[in-house]
Amino acid sequence: MKRFVRKQLPAFLLVLVMLVGMVPAAAAASADISYTVKAGNEVELDRDDFKDYFEDDCDHKNFTCLTFDDAGKLDSYGKFTAKNYNGKTVSLDAETLEEGFFYYKASNMEDEDYDYDLNTLTFVADDDITKDVTLSMDVTLYNAAWDVDETCTLEIKITKKSSSSSSSSSSSGDLEYTVAPGKEISFDRKAFKKLFEEEYSDFSYIQFTSAKKLEEGGVLYAKDCDGSKTNLNKLDPSDVYLYYSSSDMIDDDYDYDLGTLSFKAAKTANGTTVTLKFTMYGEDDDDEVDGVLTIKVSNSSSSVDDDDADIIYEVEADDEVSFERKDFKALFEEEYTNLSHVVFTSSDNLDDTGKLYALNYEEEETRIKESALEDAYFYYSSSDLEDEDYDYELDGITFKSAKDTDGEVVTLEFTMYGKSSKNKMSGVLMIKIGDVDSSSDDDSDEPDIVYEVEVDDEVSFDRKDFKALFEEEYSNLSYVVFTNVDNLDDTGKLYAFNYEEDDVRIKESALEDAFFYYSSSDLEDEDYDYELDGITFKSGKDTDGEIVTMEFTMYGKSSKNKMDGILEIHIGDVGTTDIAGKGAADIIYTTTYASSVQINANHFARVLKEKYPNSSLEYVKITGVPSAGSVYYDYYNTSDYGEKVRLTSSNCSSYKFYFSPSSSKDYALTELSFIPNGFNYCPTISFTAYGSGSKSVSGQILISATLNKIPDVYGVTPKGSTVGFPATSINSAVNTGTGAGVGSIRLLKLPAASQGTISLTNGLKANTETLYTYGTSGNYTISSLQFVPASSFTGNVEIPYIAYNTSGNAVGSGIFSLGVVKSVPKFKDVTSSTWCYKYVAEMSDAGVIGGYADGTYRPNNALTYGAALKLIMLAAGYEKQAEPAGNTFGNYLTLAKRDGLVSGNPNLSGSITRLQVAQIAAKAMDLDTDDLSSVKPFTDTSDMYVQALSAAGIVEGYFSNGTSTFKGENTLTRGHISAIVWRMENYKG
Repeated sequence: MKRFVRKQLPAFLLVLVMLVGMVPAAAAASADISYTVKAGNEVELDRDDFKDYFEDDCDHKNFTCLTFDDAGKLDSYGKFTAKNYNGKTVSLDAETLEEGFFYYKASNMEDEDYDYDLNTLTFVADDDITKDVTLSMDVTLYNAAWDVDETCTLEIKITKKSSSSSSSSSSSGDLEYTVAPGKEISFDRKAFKKLFEEEYSDFSYIQFTSAKKLEEGGVLYAKDCDGSKTNLNKLDPSDVYLYYSSSDMIDDDYDYDLGTLSFKAAKTANGTTVTLKFTMYGEDDDDEVDGVLTIKVSNSSSSVDDDDADIIYEVEADDEVSFERKDFKALFEEEYTNLSHVVFTSSDNLDDTGKLYALNYEEEETRIKESALEDAYFYYSSSDLEDEDYDYELDGITFKSAKDTDGEVVTLEFTMYGKSSKNKMSGVLMIKIGDVDSSSDDDSDEPDIVYEVEVDDEVSFDRKDFKALFEEEYSNLSYVVFTNVDNLDDTGKLYAFNYEEDDVRIKESALEDAFFYYSSSDLEDEDYDYELDGITFKSGKDTDGEIVTMEFTMYGKSSKNKMDGILEIHIGDVGTTDIAGKGAADIIYTTTYASSVQINANHFARVLKEKYPNSSLEYVKITGVPSAGSVYYDYYNTSDYGEKVRLTSSNCSSYKFYFSPSSSKDYALTELSFIPNGFNYCPTISFTAYGSGSKSVSGQILISATLNKIPDVYGVTPKGSTVGFPATSINSAVNTGTGAGVGSIRLLKLPAASQGTISLTNGLKANTETLYTYGTSGNYTISSLQFVPASSFTGNVEIPYIAYNTSGNAVGSGIFSLGVVKSVPKFKDVTSSTWCYKYVAEMSDAGVIGGYADGTYRPNNALTYGAALKLIMLAAGYEKQAEPAGNTFGNYLTLAKRDGLVSGNPNLSGSITRLQVAQIAAKAMDLDTDDLSSVKPFTDTSDMYVQALSAAGIVEGYFSNGTSTFKGENTLTRGHISAIVWRMENYKG
């Protein structure tokens, strides 16, 4: 009884525990917690089964520990194993089991002789059990204060080993699937059939006998006799009969088609494992096989590292790569022989990045979509193909990547099977498209809540921040538990109000045991319960630049509703407002000291689309504001949404700025402005963009606030020619904008691999971290940088950079831009100093625009309707049309009318307006007019094609004092159209 004395249990409870140990337990009608294991095998007990029983069934809180009061006939049937205080796995017989204390959290273990980790408790059944038996044990569960206990019955059913000569014996088999949150998978009825036919023949149907964490994990579906998709979660599992052959279904209420069985994971179920136990029956009901279907809900497949992949293929964007069957064979033969076939059990990012093809039974190349991949069997030998709908050749698989997929990764999890069905092995295949940076950051580490505090000061947590985050998925926040904390005690002290309303300090080591309740009326335990709204962090001295990280889990009134998050406390200057050394910026704006920046909502939408092409932007949170300059919402008091507010470090994360606000009370993303308060500095604004499908991406806006605009440095170069960085021109451009010379620059973004690479003259590749100095000596100078275009590339390359003065301070951002052309075009009236030189040079080389017979382009000439129509259609990908005398643009008009680009009979020799150009261009490019903000960007037009073209960044408006206009009736010149078709050519939608 040493443990209970040390825990200082009340005397009456100590006596009660002694009595429980001495009085024989009555036989229970049924077990509270039950497991099944086959003789000679082992089963790991799930600590959450005990926690759920204690907290849900018995309506208590803070389950902490359990003890075995009666181990029953343990020594006759097997033994337990568990890890002790020292982390060593030890064997436990009946006597040591009854002396032990098994803790839900290993961090609560104290005694090396008696304490064990409940999360590692495993039962190992003896190998020589010759009949089915049940081991029954009495267990007592305790709360954290040791003043509440509940007794339950634990049963472990041990089944004898099956004999192939006994037709009435029961066997077992396991199936395992992995699915991403929010995704749906279908189960292969043939997998059940194969398990059954290892023992018997004539498989008929299955019944689920138990379901664990099904409601939390997602929904199980199957089609009934009428072909209706039915939610099986709402039914008693024992009432559901899933038939292998749909022709055997006869009962409208109970019979379902096993071939339609599917599972859709909940969006919030990442990390959840659903366990479904089942029994398979043959045509002879005496033939039974038990099994377990395990469904793991995990995002892990989308973040597999190179080291985790067993097979890796590489392919360029818009190219193809074929799988090699010998790669699978070599992997399989590390354990077994005679590879039979491969089944892909989970896929991530496949359909979004390309198409998968394979040779089917008829040796026809067939596309297999992601939704159908799990039903396909890929055979090592083509002679094994039998089923024309599901069988394919393993050696005929080809992946064809799509355009604009550079840097994407496809992950395919698979299981390989041998000729013997008992031989199987799982693996991971990765397809890397183009230039993949395997060290890219994982957005899951981005903080959800950020507080800022000065050194030797304090900041209080606001419970509304947790509530707002929780209500993105659920309602009725109950309490918060901090699960992992870093750098807390080293940088300050955390205080909270306890049950007695005393302000007490909570050290890092005790934080995991604390419960922080949204409502103070819910506090019950004087040792562990605190108010969520009373948390205060007091920073220490000499902690400038430190960050405290606190991972947490929020729980709702319903125990099934929970959500994880990350909170950060930034002390002093943590560098969030200085882009120097922080890698690439996601959005870049340039302004002068006298001009505000109207932040464009479409820029956030593009950042989200780059990472998640199928997600649509919903709202943005500003997570950090600059120390110089101000960020305002509705600075000019012109918005119909929300109300004017200045964003600060303490309030910025409280607002959601909606891409399409649904009411006037919502805040519109279109109304954010940056107001500079000086010049020659580079502040940053950090943000998180949230999209459909529970997708989010975090990033930074860089704002270059300079005395004057830093002009672009532009040049053209022949295809395949290496170009050195023009150090003198860059210095001159920065000097024009800032009045200061360049000490060094840092590249903000590198070109795509399909465009080319930036390297140093010594052969090293350039990066976005190094400062390249202005000078002639040393290995890392601007003049030693060079752009090496890809051999077949022509087009435009923009290389943004940030400039530092000789004191090392960031003073502004500029762009070095190159036009890689087949030949450098020359027009008498368009020189490098002409504003549209870049557009004319590159579009002329691309064959989209041309000049006059006298060698001029005439950029200031008015543009005719017919000329504009031709240029827009060529830029959109239409083929050149014949232009007979007297009907110069007539064939283009015929095509345009056929495809709905224009209507009526416009005057081809007349002028064309900005509105007409926008409408034709948006239609020709087939831009999406559905996924647009509900807030119109211009006050003088609500035309959806103008808005679509503006969202694509192809046309711009005129901004003045909070109002943007498009001026659609204005006409265009030949110079103007060169800029529009250039942007069309370079659009990456």
